[in-house]
Amino acid sequence: MSGMILNVTDYYECSRDAVGEEWNSMYIPGNTRTTEAGDNTLVKMTSFYDNVMGYSARMAELALIFNDV
Repeated sequence: MSGMILNVTDYYECSRDAVGEEWNSMYIPGNTRTTEAGDNTLVKMTSFYDNVMGYSARMAELALIFNDV
């Protein structure tokens, strides 16, 4: 469970695919788009997450850390 903050994958096609995952965020590089806007470059990145599962996993990790202190 430790260190499951970011997962880079092309597996997820919609947010429903991420339900139950312990990762805080699943980044999909294939969905990244860039657009020129004058002198700037805008970047659109897609990331899915399960609020409840990711948060719960981090709280469980924190409890284990505090237990060791």
